[in-house]
Amino acid sequence: MIEIKGFGEHVTNMDRKKYCNELNREAFLAGMGFQVISFAYDDVAHRPDICIYLLRMVLSRFESVNKQVERIFSLIKRSFAMRSF
Repeated sequence: MIEIKGFGEHVTNMDRKKYCNELNREAFLAGMGFQVISFAYDDVAHRPDICIYLLRMVLSRFESVNKQVERIFSLIKRSFAMRSF
C-alpha cells in the first residue's frame, strides 16, 4: 500500500490521539499483511526521483523472490518432463 501524506494533516494538525490512531492503523494494516510505504507530498511533487528510487528499492526485494520461485518451478517442471520420457 502506497500513501502520500501531506505535512499539514499528518504533522501540523496532529494531536496525540490522532498520532495514536495513525500508528494503530498502520499496525492493523501490517497485521492484515499489508506493507505501508509512505511518501511526503512535498517529495512526490518536487522530488519524484527520490520517491521512484525508494519505491524501486522496496519492490526489487519482491522481484528477486519471484525470480527464485520461477527458477525453482522451472527446475521442478524440467524434472517432471524428464521422468515422462
